[in-house]
Amino acid sequence: MKALSRGEAEILVAGCYLGSEPRRGAELTKRVEACPEASPALVEALEKHGLLVLFARNVEAVGAPLPEATLGALKERAEALAEDARRDEATLGALLPALRSRGIDVVLLKGASLATDRYAAGDRAQGDLDLLVRAEDVPRAVRVGAECGLVPRPSAFPVWWYRWSHFHLKLAPVTPFRREVEIHWRLSSRWVGWSAEPDHLWARARATSCLGVPCLTLDPIDRFLHLATHLVSHLQGRGGLPDEEWVLGALQQGDNPLRLKWVLDLWVELEALVGEVEPRQVTDRAVSWGAGQNLGWCLHLVAETFALSPECRGWVKAARPEAAPSLPGRLPRDGRAHPGFGFRLAVLKQIPAWLFPGRELLERRLGGRRAGFLDRLVHGVSMAAFLGLSALFLPFAWAGRAWAERVRVQDRRACLAPERILADTVAWKKGNSQAG
Repeated sequence: MKALSRGEAEILVAGCYLGSEPRRGAELTKRVEACPEASPALVEALEKHGLLVLFARNVEAVGAPLPEATLGALKERAEALAEDARRDEATLGALLPALRSRGIDVVLLKGASLATDRYAAGDRAQGDLDLLVRAEDVPRAVRVGAECGLVPRPSAFPVWWYRWSHFHLKLAPVTPFRREVEIHWRLSSRWVGWSAEPDHLWARARATSCLGVPCLTLDPIDRFLHLATHLVSHLQGRGGLPDEEWVLGALQQGDNPLRLKWVLDLWVELEALVGEVEPRQVTDRAVSWGAGQNLGWCLHLVAETFALSPECRGWVKAARPEAAPSLPGRLPRDGRAHPGFGFRLAVLKQIPAWLFPGRELLERRLGGRRAGFLDRLVHGVSMAAFLGLSALFLPFAWAGRAWAERVRVQDRRACLAPERILADTVAWKKGNSQAG
């Protein structure tokens, strides 16, 4: 992606907001007028950050004078992205009722959850759809996904391997009518922490509905912390505390992993928490997740990115624990997952750090409690046992992958059968006509 100018980055921030508060529209107009050279690169950046449709809606509402070429490109991409929103609805419209009919409870995560109560349809793009199911329901959920046109990729290992070694599994769409789905059974790796135990998440989950189908969403505090820890997981090792210059610099860089939609998600959720939840409740929950510093860093990021209301700023000041001076170092990301192992071989460099973690990582896994010698010993033995069993199980995973792929080939052929394609096409056109 082409780098943005500072003025274009300021337009990007000013134009991404919910609601119709006049001062926000005035700020957007002011930023656009101050940057008459805003180019179609801004449109590309908006699509990357997942907020193009929302931005286009706000520009149209206030009549911000973008250059003609940029405005034309913005409208063209907004119309094209409406198809992606339809794929989201078609995917969830098929998958959620099917899961419910099999007695599989579902918690909507991240964008899928926010689309039920925060964003209008299509305003926030979703790269994929994230769903949480109980660990024991994962195999059945994967089978239901196959019936709905969602199958693990050809290189994927058997489901049991992911349940043992990971915390989610991707289901890829077989036809253009579906969107990729991530089936989660935990919110993060058991060895990284930054989450509550699944049983606690399920006990606190709230009832909601999506497309008329009853389902669940995380408790408001859990949802906020999941959004925060997810953002931090993508930005590890990216420097110190963010200020306005840090934020604008990150948005100007074409290769920076920060996505403005993640920051906006936190802002929207933060405004909802104010007046409903005491700041101390959020801080205490973050500590129990092992994510106190993550919370502090993200609250700092939101406050430096958007113009918070006075009430919200006061709440943030009361809630913010000591923010991390810098984000934790991230795992190496050298290339793609090795096809023979199902993970990036570069992560093997982290084995010494996993066996003998620093104080911060270990105390994060202990929910903030100070780590003693016995804690370190138990952790090291547990990690060594996990790695040893993983090495023992890997040959069985290799053998099982060939068998699993034969089943998946049959599933893909079933999804591409003429009668299935016809039924999906009719449903797609029917949905488009209703949307129109």
